[in-house]
Amino acid sequence: MRLCFFIVVSIFIFYSCSNETKEVKTIKVSRPQDLEKETVKQLNSYLLKDSIITIDSIPLTCYRYFNPQYNSKLLWFDKSKLNPNGDSLLKLIEKSMYYGLIPNNYHFINIQRQLDSIETNKTTINVTALVSADLLLSDAYFLMGAHLNKGRFYTDSLLLQTNFHKLDKGWDSVLVSSYKKNNLKAGLDSLEPKFYNYRMLKKELATILNNPTLYQVDSIPFVTEKDTIVKLQLIKKSLIKQGLYDSTIIANDSIKLAKALNKLQKKWFIQPDGKIGKYTAQAFSYNREKIIKQICMAMERWRWETKFPEKYAFINIPAFWLTVFEKDTVVMQSAVVCGKPDHQTPIL
Repeated sequence: MRLCFFIVVSIFIFYSCSNETKEVKTIKVSRPQDLEKETVKQLNSYLLKDSIITIDSIPLTCYRYFNPQYNSKLLWFDKSKLNPNGDSLLKLIEKSMYYGLIPNNYHFINIQRQLDSIETNKTTINVTALVSADLLLSDAYFLMGAHLNKGRFYTDSLLLQTNFHKLDKGWDSVLVSSYKKNNLKAGLDSLEPKFYNYRMLKKELATILNNPTLYQVDSIPFVTEKDTIVKLQLIKKSLIKQGLYDSTIIANDSIKLAKALNKLQKKWFIQPDGKIGKYTAQAFSYNREKIIKQICMAMERWRWETKFPEKYAFINIPAFWLTVFEKDTVVMQSAVVCGKPDHQTPIL
């Protein structure tokens, strides 16, 4: 019995950015030689549009940046399989937390869903899923680059929306060049802030993510827990779990607690006084999840910063410590006096 070519068409409904209902045909081919022809048709149905495009109700906000890179062929696939760049990008998206980003902001689940739909059986290839996955990967690549360059939020309103007007000139050309050189990570890395503090945050984040045992402690509810004895028990338990409380030393519990608190404060760069003050209480309120979120948000804030002068001072308020930088090199460090609760040090 002669095998014949067939195209299976299923009808799905989606909403375009203009909120008009349109029909999208799911195209499947059974012969490899028909794959290229149908892929070009599918690509053109998207790329010939002059406005933003949507896939599965997801607006591809970087459309105008990646559209010119298409030339009647897919960017991230070789036939129906991810090419080396596609495989590299998928891994970068999956591990985007190492950049302080969130994988699902870059269509990770949707891309995986499309990948799973490309070859559901050995006889057909889902061209619609193939093209959708390729376009989603393109948008994710440029969106990651934009977010690494100037952040995910509007700084004045904290609106989760990319402000493309504030990006460095030529940022998209950097990504295109890295794609052609098969080195996507180098392109993304080059768009990140160059600040020393940003680099240290990223390094610390990687250390935490690579070691699941770090900061595996329960946060202490200082606000809701009113019983002082219970609080002290929770504090001691936390210090023991962190390996900071030395029960072998010959001293009363108060001295042991003060010594352990000193170690905790040094660990968190807080002025070590062995007392439970504002910043020490905050340190006890953190657990692994909250610490990771705080680091990610701190990295986001550094992306909003403009270029620093060659020489500047950086003050760690909880640690009462000043560091002077010159061309990203530490030239001076000193203890400083910070504000009091009723006359706080201003934060810019």
